[in-house]
Amino acid sequence: MTTIHHEQMLQEHVSMEFSSSTTHVQTFSQTTRIVGEEVVTRKSSSTVEFFSLVTRSTDIPAGESVPEFVEKPHPVTAPEGDKAVFRARVQGNPKPNISWKRESGIPIKESAKMFYDSINKEHVLKLEPLTSDDSDNYKCIASNDHADAIYTVSLLVTEGHEKMDFKKMLKKRGLPAPKKKQKKGIGEKEMLEILSKVPKKDFEKVCMEYGFTDFRGLLKKLKEMKKVEVETIRILKPLEDIETKIDTTVVFECIMELKDPNVKMIWMKDNEPLRIQYSLGKYDVKQIGTKYMLVITNVNMNDAGTYSLSVGDKKMRAELTVLDEPLKFLGEMTPMKVTERQTAVFEIRLSKKVPNFVWKFNGKELKRDEKYEITVSEDGLTHTLKIKDARLSDAGEFSAEAGDLVQKAQLTIDRIPIKFVRTLKNVRVKERSRACLECELTSKDVTLYWKKDGRLLERSTKYSMSHEGKRAELVIEDAQLSDSGEYTVVAMQDGDPTEYYSTAVVTVEERLATVKSGMSDVHAATGSPAELCVVLNDEKVEGVWLKDGKEITDLPGVQIVKQGAVHKLIFPNMGPEHEGKYTFRAKGAESEASVFIADPPTIDPSVLEALAAHPVTVKVGHTANIKVPFRAKPLPKVTWYKDGMEVTEEERVSMERGEDQALLTISNCVREDSGLVLLKLKNDYGTATATLHLSVLDRPKPPQGRVEFLELSGNCVHMKWKAPKDNGGRPVTQFIVERRMVGKKSWIKIGEVDSKLTKFATNKVEEGKAYQFRILAVNSEGVSDPLETDEVFAGNPIEPPGLASQPQVTDVTKDSMTITWNAPTQDGGAPVLGYIVERRKKGSSLWVPVNKEPIQGEVLGREAQEDQERLCWVDLYTSAALNILCSPTPLRIFIASRHPLIHALSPYGLPSHGPPGLRTPQTPISDTKCTVDGLLEDTEYEFRVIAVNKAGPGQPSMASNSVVAKDPVKPPGLVQGLHVSDSSNSSISLAWREPAEGDPPSGYILEMRAEDTKEWSKCTKIPISGTCYTVGGLTERQKYFFRIRAVNEAGVGEPVELDEGVRAMPPPAAPKFDLSARLKSHMVVRAGTALCIHAAFSGSPPPNVIWQKDGIPTKGRETITKGKNHSQFLINSTKRSDSGVYRILLQNEFGEASYDIHVRVADFPRPPTNLQLFEEVPNTVTLTWNHSPDVQEDSEAHYVIMKRDASSPTWFTAAERVFSNKYTVTGLLPGRKYYFRVVARNEIGDSDPLDSKDTWLIVKDKIEDLSAKLKPYEQKDWRHAPRFLIPLKPHTVLRGQDCTMTCAFLGNPRPTVTLYKGDVNITANSKFWYNSTSGVCTIVIPTCTLKDSGEYSVLVENELGKDRSSCALTVYDKDDKSILASVTESLQKKSKHLM
Repeated sequence: MTTIHHEQMLQEHVSMEFSSSTTHVQTFSQTTRIVGEEVVTRKSSSTVEFFSLVTRSTDIPAGESVPEFVEKPHPVTAPEGDKAVFRARVQGNPKPNISWKRESGIPIKESAKMFYDSINKEHVLKLEPLTSDDSDNYKCIASNDHADAIYTVSLLVTEGHEKMDFKKMLKKRGLPAPKKKQKKGIGEKEMLEILSKVPKKDFEKVCMEYGFTDFRGLLKKLKEMKKVEVETIRILKPLEDIETKIDTTVVFECIMELKDPNVKMIWMKDNEPLRIQYSLGKYDVKQIGTKYMLVITNVNMNDAGTYSLSVGDKKMRAELTVLDEPLKFLGEMTPMKVTERQTAVFEIRLSKKVPNFVWKFNGKELKRDEKYEITVSEDGLTHTLKIKDARLSDAGEFSAEAGDLVQKAQLTIDRIPIKFVRTLKNVRVKERSRACLECELTSKDVTLYWKKDGRLLERSTKYSMSHEGKRAELVIEDAQLSDSGEYTVVAMQDGDPTEYYSTAVVTVEERLATVKSGMSDVHAATGSPAELCVVLNDEKVEGVWLKDGKEITDLPGVQIVKQGAVHKLIFPNMGPEHEGKYTFRAKGAESEASVFIADPPTIDPSVLEALAAHPVTVKVGHTANIKVPFRAKPLPKVTWYKDGMEVTEEERVSMERGEDQALLTISNCVREDSGLVLLKLKNDYGTATATLHLSVLDRPKPPQGRVEFLELSGNCVHMKWKAPKDNGGRPVTQFIVERRMVGKKSWIKIGEVDSKLTKFATNKVEEGKAYQFRILAVNSEGVSDPLETDEVFAGNPIEPPGLASQPQVTDVTKDSMTITWNAPTQDGGAPVLGYIVERRKKGSSLWVPVNKEPIQGEVLGREAQEDQERLCWVDLYTSAALNILCSPTPLRIFIASRHPLIHALSPYGLPSHGPPGLRTPQTPISDTKCTVDGLLEDTEYEFRVIAVNKAGPGQPSMASNSVVAKDPVKPPGLVQGLHVSDSSNSSISLAWREPAEGDPPSGYILEMRAEDTKEWSKCTKIPISGTCYTVGGLTERQKYFFRIRAVNEAGVGEPVELDEGVRAMPPPAAPKFDLSARLKSHMVVRAGTALCIHAAFSGSPPPNVIWQKDGIPTKGRETITKGKNHSQFLINSTKRSDSGVYRILLQNEFGEASYDIHVRVADFPRPPTNLQLFEEVPNTVTLTWNHSPDVQEDSEAHYVIMKRDASSPTWFTAAERVFSNKYTVTGLLPGRKYYFRVVARNEIGDSDPLDSKDTWLIVKDKIEDLSAKLKPYEQKDWRHAPRFLIPLKPHTVLRGQDCTMTCAFLGNPRPTVTLYKGDVNITANSKFWYNSTSGVCTIVIPTCTLKDSGEYSVLVENELGKDRSSCALTVYDKDDKSILASVTESLQKKSKHLM
């Protein structure tokens, strides 16, 4: 295990701290491992406090750590009976476990409390009450997987005593109480021991407690006692002489016990003090317990000498002897073989540093340049030679020479193999065309030659070869079939015997003609010209013409013409002999087409005249054949039309088309087939038509229309009619009139009328009898169907009465109702004899007579008396009787005898007409009221009435309104609690309660009127069923009055009116902002852009909106838009002066509300002014300037300091994020002149630069030879893997500006630095400048472009490991739109405001 006591590192140097009251031992070590080390602590009167760390592992993973005391426990001195509390706060990863122990090994007493204070996050040890046995050193042990951290403190328990109250002593002004004098029993020695344990400020207080008055004498003796103890130094092990070699590490060590840890210790060499703090790691002083060490790293010959340590008045010495070694090579150079353009590396290591080491090539000394990179390791022993971009000329012997020592090695360069970037491709061409083979190689310095089928080709008119750069080409002119074969291109280069080749096959195909434009079918009229044409792709190809498969040699009227690649067959005068299929054939090509005669259809004019002059006539039932001859080629489409409608084939109609005629056949002709017939002939070349008339002869149609009776009396019937609409194709010669009596089947001819007359009169009738007449038309083809009349009466006709009025129901009870009605307006020509009353239940379709008692009996004659109270009418066919009840008037009974006219019976057995000649009552029943009994309670009934005269019953009246059989109900009372429940700009909602008096209502009638009218109007067409209603469609802010009445079956109640009018508007409400609309409290906008503030709110009535800026109403460039529930404030182009606090103030008669928006208008900052330069520290320049107003106002704005060498046009960033107006630029090279620049920067961008007017010269310092004063410096031998102290940070740079990136790292041996952009090594790239000094690496990218954006990383590595740090660089264009998005994102992150 390795024990490391209380480590504290500060800039890799060791600091030592001593205290008079406590002992703090602080050391740091990474290379020394001390096993079994024990810390010796001697008991004394002073308190004890020290820390130790016992490590378990040397490699600690990233993110983990050893335990560390954040707050340490403190020593405690307390009297007996009191309490002692130790507190510690610890951190580490993994989380440490805490335990408490006594250094003496005695267990901590059981009454002690060890717990974790979760509030203060402290581990606590509490001892209470204290006894003298509790005095000891207590250890707080924090343990995890990597180490144990132990912090030891002392607990000193003094003898118990009561505290003195000095205030009481002063008041009494007397001696202390005898009780307190008991403490004077201790001696002076014990008193001195007690005083050594208490603070100096309590000395006088403690002396008085124990009765010692000689305070000054005790204090003097206490100082002398401590002085004796401090001067005590005990050396347990002195320094020893050491003999070592160069470049090693030596340690001088001694062991001492010091009474006074503050005693001064000085390390010296050859009687000169060592300047350890300025040795930069050469010397290191360490302490582990009582062991004191001096560590010397990288020993060289100058380190030899006498080293001494002075401690107080004691001094120890030891000699350091450094042995020198002879110069030799520690390895051999080996021959190297690399490929051309690669980098060759030779490396050799020496046993010691030499000043005259050189590299040579073929005996010539090499110097560092772009070709050769010569480097030396930090220890000066390893020499490296890199030959960049190796070529053939670099092959040879390389040697390393150090004095008389020489190492040699051979470098061999292999040529880069030739590769075909684009190989030869197979080529297929037509005979007598041009073939081309081409390829592309990776190198242009090659020798090429071509082969065909293994035979070398020579340049000729046939073969054309070219080689330009990396591209090679072979052209074969006028390729023949014999040129087909395999072609190979062979490439060779100097110094490489290998042949590189690529092969392709050239195929030459036989030339065949192809049809470029083929023939198409030709349609031509007889006698017109026509031609067939074929276009080939080759003018030299001949062809032949064929007709119907036979070659044309001598065809009359045909011409064969060839014009280059165009071949024609011309027909000057088309005839039928030229029709056929024609073919043109050539080598590899063929085209076909057909020639047709194209004549439009024609009909001979004489045929057309004959068809128009002579209609086609046929009798009904016969067949009509219509033939029309024509000429056409091709045959036309034949279409027949009749009266404008196309004729289609059906059972009676057939159509045929011959070569020269069209035939239409209509079999079994009917009269409707007559009409105008049209024939239409059509082909692709024309149309022809023919028109004719078809007439089908038939008997005439019946006379037209309804027969009009000019007279109907008992001795004459005079009638009138219209002639038939269709006479059947022949004139009507006469009309025949026939008659029959109603009830008979036979018709009797009563006269004939000439066709010119359409009237007829006859006296062969009997008054009161019903007759039926019919008229028939006659022509030469036959007699028409008859036209029959309705039944008519000879004399006045009698009809059933009309409809009675709708019955009204009154006097409703639970078992009876009274029905009233009015007589019909028309009695049908005879007085009404009575009424039939029927009822039915609502929803039923069955009507039931009110009185169902039938009247039965056989009647042989007529019994009728005008003064009888009843009249009975009995149908002798059915022997059924009907009682017509018209209560309270007795029934009148009418008895009817058999008569032919009585044939239609009503549901009650009544005929539709009364018998002729029957005497009827002259006075109708005048009573139109009837009481219906025997009803079912709570049943809903409907009633209807049928009027009856001697012709029979009429039609039933309209059914009455449905009425429930129940006792009468009361009308409803006044509606209660009418009030407004809600309102809006277009509606008002009302609610109410049912009336407290009267029967329950079935609904409510709500009425309203506007303020400017006195007329009430109903809000609904039907009563409202509920107790609330919303009236819509109102005018905004219009005042309305409302009243309501309840309604039920008994009627409508009295109205109740609302106390006052109500306006159509929402309920009154104070203004309120709608924060859900994302109304911002802070806004940042860029100058020149628009400022738009949109506020949504609510309030009734709509509030008045006032916009203010900094407490004053806005006036000027803004545009304010206002609505009922929103308002918008807009400035199209903002300025800096528009920044401020904008307030939206809402006011209405019910309150007000306001909202503040903090607006900041940002712009590119204004530049600073008055740049001044002066020198405060040598080799630095201090810049001062006057602040830019924008930097003072914006906490995020800052300055960027830049410098430029007067000999270079490139500016480099010296510092960023400078917030003051003063900065000192360092890192300037002596003897150079510089310009300086200050730029203000904020989140929008950079200001115009402020440049220094003149250059500033850095004066070179005079070099003073300090070799006599300063000893040679050797780097400390503290080996560890490199790590980054400060990593690279992301950068965003405007295009055209410089970018400077820095990082800091540690490592021993000194790490090598490699730069990368992405995965590409850019260390040797001249575009990027970097410097690595004292562990700080600076990278400068001058004049950044968009291509410089990407990820940059720094890799540091040595033999113990490596580390890498990366960052992203973003280069943006000032005019690019992306800058606005970037600035917006920055504002969101920094200001937490949304633009």
